[in-house]
Amino acid sequence: MKASEINDWLGVLTNVGLIVGLIFVGYGIQQNREAMEQSKALAEAQLLSEGYAKTANFDMTIAGENPAEVLAKVCELNEQLTIQDTIVLDYIYWSAFDEISRSKLIDDIADLERTPWLESVVVLTGLINTPHGRWWWEEARKGQEDAEIVRIIDETIDGFSPNEFCEYHLRFSNLKS
Repeated sequence: MKASEINDWLGVLTNVGLIVGLIFVGYGIQQNREAMEQSKALAEAQLLSEGYAKTANFDMTIAGENPAEVLAKVCELNEQLTIQDTIVLDYIYWSAFDEISRSKLIDDIADLERTPWLESVVVLTGLINTPHGRWWWEEARKGQEDAEIVRIIDETIDGFSPNEFCEYHLRFSNLKS
């Protein structure tokens, strides 16, 4: 083999090496970009979570020391709700609804394998499964942008009898220890 042929082969091998190196650099850049996007999504999810936690704390502060007392009043149909009671109920319901929205946003951002927001739907639908709660939902659902959340809540409520929340708690309050 002549020196010029060897130089030609070395030039080809050098060019192939450069191309392979550029492919690896491109792959590394892509991996880095994906890692940065995931990091950004997780940071956004964390900020959302912190913001909603502050809102939930505020809602529970407004709800007062014993929101269960107001929920019990809803079940005792013979007792009239006061304006204060309806304000407390509104904050309880919105706090539960905000948890659904927060969980779903985090799920959408972080692409979780679980869907914890569906578990929160059960909590809200249990709370609003009273005549007053159903009235609240009919009003609250009108302004909701996330059609999937509205659909799931509607389907879940339809699976309960209208006073199942109250009936459930009434059964346990009548148990003798």
